[in-house]
Amino acid sequence: MVLVSLLYLPSWWLRGERWRGLAGDLGDKIERVPACGMATVGNMLNLILPAKTGDLLWTHAAHQRWGIPYGRGLVGVLAGRILDLVVLAGLGLLGGLFLAGLDTWKLAAAGLVLVLCTRLGVDLFIRRRALRGLLRGPARGLLGLHDLLIAPMGVLVDSPRMGRHFFLTVAIWLIEGAVAWCLAQAMGLSLSPGAV
Repeated sequence: MVLVSLLYLPSWWLRGERWRGLAGDLGDKIERVPACGMATVGNMLNLILPAKTGDLLWTHAAHQRWGIPYGRGLVGVLAGRILDLVVLAGLGLLGGLFLAGLDTWKLAAAGLVLVLCTRLGVDLFIRRRALRGLLRGPARGLLGLHDLLIAPMGVLVDSPRMGRHFFLTVAIWLIEGAVAWCLAQAMGLSLSPGAV
């Protein structure tokens, strides 16, 4: 269990680093150690509170500590969760291909194609089509959503560091998967890494 705990620690640091980078892309400066601490506490609260309520702690803490507007703090958290969703879907697909018996090179090629398709999809759908349409259309005046959420999300999508955020997210979930596999082994469950 000590080994598994040590394996899990980098995941908290990576989450804080990703959040700090997303906030930086929005123009906010957050120190590394407090960002990692908030990521840790927020994720621990997510384990006991419903509907990822611990994520709201990050937004509130950033507002209290650094004066970051709630909307921009929320955009950083939402962007992290969207990255989580994309990466988990991709890892799930790769895990399914692994279980189907694809060899290592084909699996690696499928992973690369998935990354490139995700990037292309973000570029074509969000940046060029959906986001621009929302900025010009119905969301412009809808309860201030444009200024609160949509414009900052556009800044993140256009960020040259989005690839870094994506790969930090991949690292986070590979660590999570390794921890789950180690715990399954410790409990006597024989699961292949692809199944986890």
